[in-house]
Amino acid sequence: MAILTQGAENQALKFESTFSLLQKYNERHPDKTAIVDLNQDKSITFGQLFDEANRIAHFLKDRGIRKGDKVAVLSDENLEKLIIWMGIWRYGAVVCPLNVEMNQAHLKEILENIGPKLILCHDGLDAPALTEGLPGETMIFSGWNADNVTPGEFFTVLADFPSDARIDQSNGPDDMAAIFCTSGTTSKPKSVVYNHLSYWLSGLSTLSMLGLTADDKTLEYRSFGWISAQILSLMPWL
Repeated sequence: MAILTQGAENQALKFESTFSLLQKYNERHPDKTAIVDLNQDKSITFGQLFDEANRIAHFLKDRGIRKGDKVAVLSDENLEKLIIWMGIWRYGAVVCPLNVEMNQAHLKEILENIGPKLILCHDGLDAPALTEGLPGETMIFSGWNADNVTPGEFFTVLADFPSDARIDQSNGPDDMAAIFCTSGTTSKPKSVVYNHLSYWLSGLSTLSMLGLTADDKTLEYRSFGWISAQILSLMPWL
């Protein structure tokens, strides 16, 4: 999956919320490609991403999700996972991108301990088997496109929500950003908690180390459930 980097002329960037960043990129160049999913041969622009993130924010509010609530995302790597991720952060909720393949034996226990208010599961996984008996709502998502037509599917439901930016709530530097898990190679997987300032500083370090600019492209082939992919690809792009 390729992520097109926004870069930074000044490495000592003052913290900005995900909403503020996406809004800025939407105003600056809405038609510029933001993410390319090579496996699906599909991409999304910054303008489309801003709209989808706003729709997700309206959707989460409608579902009774509040700032700081946890939303689990069960999925392999795809464009849709990152769209959902940005929407969760744009709203100020906590994303839990759990690696299903690595943590399947302990997944229910992990989810019970995390306590997400909503679980979004890719249609390529067996959602009933993975979430049976867990509290909260589980919803299926599949492929995103500009004209989703699959009834009842997550991105089709999103089309009923506005893409405006009326929800001004978003994430602050000290807010919890994500909960993900260690690999569990030596014992049970352990939950790791990051706040947004930790991500921000890690992203700045990567920009400085690699000298990335807005003209660069990052090719990421690993799971975004791993912190390495998050701070070496996701955060420099954001």
